[in-house]
Amino acid sequence: MSSLLERLALEPSHYAQLPSTVCEQVADFLLRWQAYAEVLTCLDTLGTLALSQLQQRAAALQGLGRTAEALALLQQSARGSISIPARIQRV
Repeated sequence: MSSLLERLALEPSHYAQLPSTVCEQVADFLLRWQAYAEVLTCLDTLGTLALSQLQQRAAALQGLGRTAEALALLQQSARGSISIPARIQRV
């Protein structure tokens, strides 16, 4: 079975070249279909992550059962400004 990225004809290295809104939409799509490892692979191609991307990363980690890492990431991002969805996710 092929991965969702393969079905989208999207290489992780191309992900970083997409506009930020498209990156967010692709990651949301992958999260919706529980392609958690693929979300992490794509986000790893980016340099600095925006707050929404940190939340996506935490959701992917949670989906993979890496709850402690997800919580640590959310707590780290909470030192800055944290959005309502991130607060809900942390709970």
